[in-house]
Amino acid sequence: LAIDTPGSGESLDRAPGSPDQIDVADALLVFAESEPLLKRDDVFLVGVSLRGAMAVQLAAARPEIAGVVAVTAPFSPASYVPHLNSMVRPEVALSAGVSVAELPRMADEMSIESVAPRLRSPILVVGAGKDLVVPPEESLRLYRSAGGPKQLLYLERANHVGFSHMDVWTRAAASWIARATSASA
Repeated sequence: LAIDTPGSGESLDRAPGSPDQIDVADALLVFAESEPLLKRDDVFLVGVSLRGAMAVQLAAARPEIAGVVAVTAPFSPASYVPHLNSMVRPEVALSAGVSVAELPRMADEMSIESVAPRLRSPILVVGAGKDLVVPPEESLRLYRSAGGPKQLLYLERANHVGFSHMDVWTRAAASWIARATSASA
């Protein structure tokens, strides 16, 4: 099951993004419960970049979420958001549901520094050593801070969102989810 959260993908112009979208987790859990082929306790979240941070927020708020894969997620972006490349800044602002001028103020709200230690769901953190959007150490900070079972996949030569290594991290994420699912069965 793949979704576009408010502020992303096909819903980009229908609903603004925001750092606090816990109702998305509620809707996913209700949907899983209503579908005969799904189970509520088999909901895993995979998020890239800002949506990776959002996945951590949702799972911390709803511990029944089975697990999280966070790919190059910002951890505490206030220190680097003002210095984002001018070509990237409008995209980040749009995804966050704010104007470019509001982005530095919103950076504190995007932080998962206080949220990650409350996470109890298993997490696979995917970091990228050549990330020019989210500093590579953000993935390491998320990994160290996460409160539940955790695993780190750090791709030294990968770029933001691991586009250059998509086959590597998606295969690893699928295997990790399969192991986590079979372990809980």
